[in-house]
Amino acid sequence: MLVRNILEVLQPLIPRWSWSVAVLAALLPLSAYAAVTVSIRPVDASNVWVASLPIGSQGVAASWDVPPGSSVFRAPIESGIQTLLCVGASERATSCRRVSIGQDSAETFTIESGREVRGRCLIGRRPGAKAVLRVVYAGLQSRRAYAIPFGRREQKIIDSVQADSEGRFIIPHIVPGDYVIDVRLPNGRIHRTTTITIPARKANEAEAAVQIRDISIPVGVDIAVSVRTRDGLPVSKAGIGLWQERDTNDEQPIVVETKSDLKGNAILSGADLKLPLRLTCSAEGFVRTNLRFDAPPNEATCVLDRFSSMRGEVRDEHGVPRAGANVSIRGTSSRLTTDEHGAFVFKNLPAGNYDLRATLAGYRTANVEAPVAAEEEKQLSAIELVPGDAIHGHVRDASSGTAISGATVRIIDPLGASEATSDDAGAFSLTADATAAMALEASASGFATVRQIRNGLTSTADDLIIDLPRPGRLEVVVWDEGADEACTGCTVHTSLKGAMRSERTDAAGLAVFSDAAPGDYQVTREFARAGSSSVHVSGGGVWRSAVVKSGETTRVRIGEPATSITVTMTPPPPQSWRVQAVCPPLVSYANADAAGVYVVRKRDSACRISLVDESRSTYVGTIPEDFHESSFSIPLASGVVTATFTDSRGPLAGANVQLTSATGQIAATAITLANGSVEMPFVSPGTYLIASPGIAESRSISVAAGGRTNIGTISVARP
Repeated sequence: MLVRNILEVLQPLIPRWSWSVAVLAALLPLSAYAAVTVSIRPVDASNVWVASLPIGSQGVAASWDVPPGSSVFRAPIESGIQTLLCVGASERATSCRRVSIGQDSAETFTIESGREVRGRCLIGRRPGAKAVLRVVYAGLQSRRAYAIPFGRREQKIIDSVQADSEGRFIIPHIVPGDYVIDVRLPNGRIHRTTTITIPARKANEAEAAVQIRDISIPVGVDIAVSVRTRDGLPVSKAGIGLWQERDTNDEQPIVVETKSDLKGNAILSGADLKLPLRLTCSAEGFVRTNLRFDAPPNEATCVLDRFSSMRGEVRDEHGVPRAGANVSIRGTSSRLTTDEHGAFVFKNLPAGNYDLRATLAGYRTANVEAPVAAEEEKQLSAIELVPGDAIHGHVRDASSGTAISGATVRIIDPLGASEATSDDAGAFSLTADATAAMALEASASGFATVRQIRNGLTSTADDLIIDLPRPGRLEVVVWDEGADEACTGCTVHTSLKGAMRSERTDAAGLAVFSDAAPGDYQVTREFARAGSSSVHVSGGGVWRSAVVKSGETTRVRIGEPATSITVTMTPPPPQSWRVQAVCPPLVSYANADAAGVYVVRKRDSACRISLVDESRSTYVGTIPEDFHESSFSIPLASGVVTATFTDSRGPLAGANVQLTSATGQIAATAITLANGSVEMPFVSPGTYLIASPGIAESRSISVAAGGRTNIGTISVARP
């Protein structure tokens, strides 16, 4: 009520464009926010807006209209949060950059018209009518689903475009770069494209839309899903999800999401017959159900159980209820604190056998086994705590053996068991269960934090000795090999005797562990790729070893920059053609310099080289995996393939056409022009199959050396 009253008083006094800023300033803790002064160029842009999209595990999205005529705006951004800061305006492409704000700062954005992008969605041979498309950055590390904003209307961000009845779509303005498009079909199917590059407009190039290749989505098969309660009653509005991994190296799984109707039924469309699948059903008040199949079934039934619960009470040895006790379920993150009556209740539990652990400073840990049936409201007997044992010890300097005063020693597992501070002689005393296993943590100013696991202690004096070493410094430099740039905002994990720590890299790709305990570390990075509706997080496939010593700095690298190779072609192609170099995991593009030389980036893998322009691509050669010289020459073939595509309405424009070699490799691709024609140059002699959506059977053609092969007119059946 107080918040609503504040809003009612403030709203008439605050201009529309500063409403969000003022409310944040009035209602949220100012210490949690920093002001970012955003300067916008050019100053004549109209309907300018600013958006803050969190891409870490925390934060709330926000957006604001910039006052008309103003080129400077102060945006309140959450401090310490990984954020995608974006600026856009009418008839301009949105400009975004990753920021992590710790204090008031300034950012300058130049917003330009960008490029118009046109494309088409196809489901098999049918148009992907009314598909909703969102765009994300190809190489951005993000732990939060997001989409690049295209505009702002009525104080809401617009981050999608919709395909028309023929599956065609237009993105009016986008900055040249590498992107991934998420396509959501009306039936809940979610398709994610591979990287799509929007080229920059060349000098003196006429303004024209970029026509990208058709987004072709396999039809797949349908699965009829029924969602029922244990009593056989239908569950309406249940969330139903399908997930199929293509293979271990493919980050583009098949995903379908939908909801059950009033009868508890739904159809999932688009499953691949050859792949195993995971089916998930969930509804409010019910336990999530996961089903696995080796191949897509024709029908599937999800039986949902209502949640169970478990309640109890913690008492001391006198039978008095104790507030503030920690009660946890072993093996999970579920943890509660008892209320003033010593009571606790775990809700939303699936059926299972649970091990409860109750801890309170000064007492031994109590362990209770609790079997819980499906849909049961379990009432436990009172958990009784027994006074703990006195555990004595000393904290010493590991190098000199002298006592350390003011050190904090606490038991971190079980949580809340006991904590103490060492005296002038370095002595401390804990009260806990001396016979049980426990994890302790000791820290002091100027020393590295140490964690120890003890499997039972005695209560004799000076039984527990903790030596604290002086810290070292561990620096981890991370290079994103996929983007071939420093990995900004990437999460780095370190492990020392099972103890994990994490830090994020800065703009130079550097993560610093400034107070690292001496020892042998294992270091890796986290991979987090987000789409508009899902996040794919994976651990490091590569670990690095690092030895940290007291007072010394150790540096390790994860990932290495690609090497540059100059590529020449004989004869040289026209300047309008660029080189695409696919050198897994890196995909790069290069324009020729004045001498007709291209520079590509290569790693240890082979590089597939193609010549590409706005609507065509032709494979011209491969740089071998074991090639380590600085230059590579490609003899350019002179074969040309031409054709004209029509349908019942006349010339077929915007259709994908591809040539496939006898080995199954795609040799060339092109998009038909407005008159239905297509021309594919630089084709090597040989036999190929020509195909396009709508052709029932591929046509075989032969290309002669240096010849021009005219296929003639190909009639396409409209889907």
